[in-house]
Amino acid sequence: MTTIALDLGSGAKPNNYFHADVCIGLDLIDVPGAQVIKCNLFEGELPFSSNSVDYVTAFDFLEHLPRTYTKLHPFPNTVNSFILLMNEVSRVLVQGGKFFHRTPVFPHPEAFTDPTHVNIITEATMFYFAKVPSGPNLIDPDITDDAWSFVKPLATSYGIMTSLTLTESYKDSFYLCQLFAKS
Repeated sequence: MTTIALDLGSGAKPNNYFHADVCIGLDLIDVPGAQVIKCNLFEGELPFSSNSVDYVTAFDFLEHLPRTYTKLHPFPNTVNSFILLMNEVSRVLVQGGKFFHRTPVFPHPEAFTDPTHVNIITEATMFYFAKVPSGPNLIDPDITDDAWSFVKPLATSYGIMTSLTLTESYKDSFYLCQLFAKS
């Protein structure tokens, strides 16, 4: 069986982090001759069928997503572009598929210095998009998953429809690195 990986915001050279058989970059730029599909990751659907991709990665990309609203989503008729993309990541992943991101994290200056960093990520931002493992969570051992249960009704009201579980979270210098599995 052939494994497929998508690298969001890949530029000309997609990162095949999971060593998939096929790695396809998705970016706003057109890269002739490269394995990159030109698409607007801020406003639309990913050009893949539901449950068709094994891996998705986002290296130095999520912080560039504008938190603007688009009407391209059925619930609640408008949705934040970050939410839309995360819903799409969840939609295209196969059951058990993996999503990995590496993003400059608050409060490091690197999260803010670049003027195109408009989507600031904290260690807990992605909790809106994923289940937190049972027992002490991966970020702060003093906080159990029950302490984060209040975000689930908010997430639903925001139009978040992901089926992800956080499986790993760590800092690497000023980056937050997190791995999720589609549940």
